[in-house]
Amino acid sequence: MIKGAFKTYQKILAGEGIGRVPLVAGTVRGLATVTGMAALGRWMLMRRPVDMGGFQLYLDPRSTSAPLLGKGFNKKEAAYARACLEPGDLAVDVGANIGFFAALFGTLVGPDGKVFAFEPVPANLSILARNISLNNLSNVVIEPLACGEANAAGAMQVEGNLSTARMETQAEDTNGGSSDISVVTIDSVLAADPRAVRFMKIDIEGFELFALRGAEVTLARSPDIELLVEYSESAFAQFGYTGADLIAHLGERGFHAIDLRRGEPFEPRDGTVNVLFKRN
Repeated sequence: MIKGAFKTYQKILAGEGIGRVPLVAGTVRGLATVTGMAALGRWMLMRRPVDMGGFQLYLDPRSTSAPLLGKGFNKKEAAYARACLEPGDLAVDVGANIGFFAALFGTLVGPDGKVFAFEPVPANLSILARNISLNNLSNVVIEPLACGEANAAGAMQVEGNLSTARMETQAEDTNGGSSDISVVTIDSVLAADPRAVRFMKIDIEGFELFALRGAEVTLARSPDIELLVEYSESAFAQFGYTGADLIAHLGERGFHAIDLRRGEPFEPRDGTVNVLFKRN
């Protein structure tokens, strides 16, 4: 009975069935916290890592990515990274969450390569560190920082779903659900490693353009870099820009956009999708 209830709980968190209704998903998440189902679910998932094909992960039900990753979510993105990265490469994961891409990159670049994994949310950091240790990836450097266009202090909005923690806008109330963090430019951190970056993934809930503005030197010194960027018009709008602004910014630096899952040039649309940016 408990196992069946837990599976239903996972499906709702993954946005399946009645979980597609925001009110239902929010209510279930709240009840799960009050009744202890969330804690029980986390205990069950954290007992045994899940095989991801070449590496393993402990999954955290406080993040909607947990049940999705267990079903092979990001399969095409992972396959592309496998085809792109080679031993000795330098890779970057901005918004590492619990470490799916950071661990994948670490296994691909090997002991002579290196991965910078940026993740500012404390709850995510703990399981990220556990997953990196689980896979013995000494080549992954965890940076407990957010990425932006300048080095500064900032705040994160952290609610029930750890997958959607995001930078706080100036118009938001900083009380409750907020966590103070440090913001750095990608350039300032990667200055310690002069190699060109081969692959960079950015998934930071609408703050992507600001992180890219802080990576000018990195992009310039990495002619063959490929970027996997989460694209969401609604998330971008919270920070005062559009998808067209992001595409134009990268276009001025020689990149064109590809819809990775459809295998064709990317056409802006509503919803959330991972977009691959490559230079001509």
